[in-house]
Amino acid sequence: MKLYIYNLLIGIDQLVNVVLGGAPDRTISYRAYSHREHWSGAASVKFIDWLFSWHEKDHCRTVYEAGDNQTDEVLG
Repeated sequence: MKLYIYNLLIGIDQLVNVVLGGAPDRTISYRAYSHREHWSGAASVKFIDWLFSWHEKDHCRTVYEAGDNQTDEVLG
């Protein structure tokens, strides 16, 4: 049941990312870190890292480095 809930949350995360114009199979954390040079990306990274600070340090960077750096987004 835990794995089901985890997979469901990842799916929702990816759906929200796609609705916001991000690439499929990418999470909001990945997208935020890949846009960290822009002020909104940097603010998102700080917020998401704070939100997940109970779980791991530098969550967005960890997610980004684990990916294959896919950059094709739906909306630019």
